[in-house]
Parts: sequence; C-alpha cells; structure tokens
Amino acid sequence: MIVNVFDYVEKLENSGFSKNQAEASLQVLMDIMNQEFATKHDLKEAVNELRQELVKTETGLRLEISEVRTDIKLLRQEMYALGDKLTIRIGAIVTAGLALSLTIIQLMK
Repeated sequence: MIVNVFDYVEKLENSGFSKNQAEASLQVLMDIMNQEFATKHDLKEAVNELRQELVKTETGLRLEISEVRTDIKLLRQEMYALGDKLTIRIGAIVTAGLALSLTIIQLMK
C-alpha cells in the first residue's frame, strides 16, 4: 500500500487537525503498516514454507498409499487361500452327503 504522505497530512489539516496532529496520525499509520503488512520477502518465505510442508505431506501420503497397497495384496492372498479352503470343505461336505445318501438308499433296498 502506497500512501502519499503529503496528501494525507494535507487532508487531515483541511479537516481540522493541527500540523502536529496530522503528522502524529501519519506516524501511527506508518508504524501500523510496517508492523502488520507482509513484505515480498515475508510472502516468499511463507510460500517456501508451504512448499516444504506440501513435499512432506506428499511424501507421507505416498508412503501410506504404498502401505495400503501392500495390505490389499496381502488381504487378497488371504481371501484366495480362504476361498480354496472353503471349496475343499464344501467338496468334502457334498461328498459326505452323497455317500450318506447312497448308503441310506442301499439300506432301504
């Protein structure tokens, strides 16, 4: 923000401020601006900090995604193994049921 100090002081004086009051008001305004406004350097530092934070976050997310993918692969392997066991058990149950049925039919004759 650029302040034309001469116009500022002149407008205050035209509004009834004494020259000392106008200059004091200008000094207060300048002090506030110096304390509260970010400089280009401040903004560049903030941008650099944000970039570094983004890189850290991205790295962390990539690691977590990799871990999740590994977990998914392991779960798939476990599911296939359980599916195979279930198929074998169902086959055994069907075979036992068929043998029992045939035995019952033989005994009924």
